[in-house]
Amino acid sequence: MSEELNEMMEGVGFDEYEVEETETEEPDCEPSENAEDVSRMDESLTALVRLIAANLVDNPDEIKLEVKQGERNRIIELTVSPDDMGKVIGKQGRIAKAIRSVVKAASLKGGRHYVLDIM
Repeated sequence: MSEELNEMMEGVGFDEYEVEETETEEPDCEPSENAEDVSRMDESLTALVRLIAANLVDNPDEIKLEVKQGERNRIIELTVSPDDMGKVIGKQGRIAKAIRSVVKAASLKGGRHYVLDIM
């Protein structure tokens, strides 16, 4: 390849130079699937969602959180009493969207992808 490049460069008026061909190793972009790391991340995010939800609802004792493995991500399912559902969702879903944004930002910082489902 360097010979072809040198021939092309000669025609344009450049002097000959050497091109070093090196093999590049692809970086490992996948996060480690250490069970302890995943468990710690699950606990941190569920504590975060519980704290936010407890400050919004009238019945914080009825908050239930469950983490499930999805196809490409982990899903945090938030369940509150039917009377408090409107407080967690907010007008036009603004509060729910804000909570999801916080979960997404916190999860990406941790190197994983989490999604919040409000049930």
